Amino acid sequence: MQEVVANVKKEEVKEANRKSAVEKANNLSKAAKKRAAAYALKTKKFYNPYDGLFHMPDGSREFMDESKVEGVNNYHQTHNHAHDQMKMEAKIQAIENINARMMKN
Repeated sequence: MQEVVANVKKEEVKEANRKSAVEKANNLSKAAKKRAAAYALKTKKFYNPYDGLFHMPDGSREFMDESKVEGVNNYHQTHNHAHDQMKMEAKIQAIENINARMMKN
């Protein structure tokens, strides 16, 4: 009798493990489907067939394997903002000087 109960419990454990494995596989396939859909959308929106790169909205570029394109132009795009800020501050200062001179007259 105990052997029968032990065999039934083993079968129940095997069935539970099998169901758990199936659920895990379904969850993984859902995640893979989600990643594939996101990649397809990215390809449709940002892929440039002439150079084979993804041109992202922020100006960065990626290879097909989603690694970033590095180089001088990317460095310049991300590190040249100080010069733009200085130009803007100089324009503001010039406008303030003109306004101050106009107020004196």
